[in-house]
Amino acid sequence: MLSTNYLRPVMQNCISEKRQIMKKTTAILLFLALFAACQSGPDKTAMAESIKTLEKEVGASAQPPPDKVEALQNALVGYADAFPTDSLSIKYLSKAGETARLLRQFDKALEIFGKIEKNYPDSREAAAAMFMKAFILDNDLKKLEEAKLAYEAFLQKYPNDEFADDAQFLLKNLGKSPEEIIKGFERRRSKKTEASTKRWHPAKPQKTK
Repeated sequence: MLSTNYLRPVMQNCISEKRQIMKKTTAILLFLALFAACQSGPDKTAMAESIKTLEKEVGASAQPPPDKVEALQNALVGYADAFPTDSLSIKYLSKAGETARLLRQFDKALEIFGKIEKNYPDSREAAAAMFMKAFILDNDLKKLEEAKLAYEAFLQKYPNDEFADDAQFLLKNLGKSPEEIIKGFERRRSKKTEASTKRWHPAKPQKTK
């Protein structure tokens, strides 16, 4: 039989090895837990609060600094990208498109409005985004042929939308200056006034001699 004096150091070695293994395992598990926490994604509440703060700062000035407006735009898009199914995301994207246009980043605005159309095709905002794309092509970029096609596509897809009348008017006056449009209004109003006058005050028949 083996003596206990021989077994004791063997057991102590085994216990020591197990303790070292446990320490290593614990360290690995702790590292994995920290890594998972870092990879769990952005903090939705913190992002939403940051957006509220930026909106207040931008809204407090009649002429907000461009860097603040761009920071707001990036925060809005970042939230929508991180949480695409959140109810706020589509509203944030709409605001981001507006801020991009405010900064005269027209290609960026087209990209954002296009994202709304693609990711939220059945939403009310999708119609507004499609209209805004046509309007930017028309009013800001002066790409009249593309604007014409965009207005026509909008009217075909959303004939009863609240922007349909605007789209028809802009399509009819595509490429005209504001002065030309005003003159056209004045001519039409003058003709309507003349026609109304003739209807309510017909010419008196001449007396025969």
